[in-house]
Amino acid sequence: MGKYLNYIINNGIEAESNKLNKKMKLENLLYVLSIRSKIRLDSPTIVGLDITSKCNLKCKHCFIGNRSLENELNTDEIMRFLKKIKQMGTYQVYIMGGEPFCRKDMVEIIKYIKKLGMTISINTNALLISEEDCKELSSILDPECDWIQVSLDGAKPETHDYIRNKQVFNTVINKIKMLTENNISVRVNTVVTKVNLNELKDIYNLCYKLGVKRLNYNPLYPFKGDEYKLSVPSDKEYIKAFEEVLEFHESLSKPVFIQQDPICIPYKVSEFEESMRRDIDKLPIMNCRAGIYSFEMDPIGNVYPCTFMHNDDFFAGNIRETDIEEIWKDDSRWTTILSRNYNNTVCGDCEFIDKCKGGCMAAAHDYYGDINNNDPRCNLGN
Repeated sequence: MGKYLNYIINNGIEAESNKLNKKMKLENLLYVLSIRSKIRLDSPTIVGLDITSKCNLKCKHCFIGNRSLENELNTDEIMRFLKKIKQMGTYQVYIMGGEPFCRKDMVEIIKYIKKLGMTISINTNALLISEEDCKELSSILDPECDWIQVSLDGAKPETHDYIRNKQVFNTVINKIKMLTENNISVRVNTVVTKVNLNELKDIYNLCYKLGVKRLNYNPLYPFKGDEYKLSVPSDKEYIKAFEEVLEFHESLSKPVFIQQDPICIPYKVSEFEESMRRDIDKLPIMNCRAGIYSFEMDPIGNVYPCTFMHNDDFFAGNIRETDIEEIWKDDSRWTTILSRNYNNTVCGDCEFIDKCKGGCMAAAHDYYGDINNNDPRCNLGN
């Protein structure tokens, strides 16, 4: 437990000092100032692009399910959108799906993003990235601040393939090797469930051997409906497994940077609470950038605050109907952390409210039907 607490209180493990991290620190400062002043930024600095609803897998933990959207944005529409957000002040684009590389124009779009001078992160299962794609990407991506994020949900084939519903583990490992050998920065994303909990250390070790630079242990988001076939570990189970990771991490001279740990709301975990209260001034602030300085667009041009808020309650507009700058600058269109009212909720009396701001709005909405409620993963509300 001591190692995990130290990790949280020190806000992660010795991040590299590079351009991207400096920008991230600036964003965190802008976020704090935005919260204190209760205003949104005039320009979105980070924009997410769900570039297609198509996917070559049907993973057990995917909440998109069988969604397949008609009339997705074409290449020209995406290019015009990218040019516009660059003019607005966006510096980073992250691309998701579906599976981005289901689009035949994916490399062309990446090239255009880099031509505009923006950094990029691409979330992919990597299966459709060819050797030719890899060599092209290697020539345009900056290994210091551009990332290809590859999903890896197990350290052995039977685990990863069970979650991904297809025998793809060995192919994924070979794709990661191909990317790292071509000097492309790879970040691995692992969605932590009871199925792979006992493999977190082995996943870390595998990433270390493959030359992966960063690793996310992403908590399962279990509030989107019946499509979930996996279960969420308890806090105690998370702590035990992650401390094994940290112990191994500390034994290495050039470790993989752990960008995210698996506990969403650490402040009220019973094992941490006393130490958290004692060191409250040192604790990091949870940053919810949704609608404050970031937004996402789906494959048909609908705009929302974040990944988990793609529903009618949070719809901000459609770029085919309204200019994105007009959508962004109209505060009335946006639901953000500034919109929450903690009166008459458990959060209102919580000593950690200034740190977590009630946790995830989307989780509160999906579980309780109300963004003003607490994140259901917080022990205080249960």
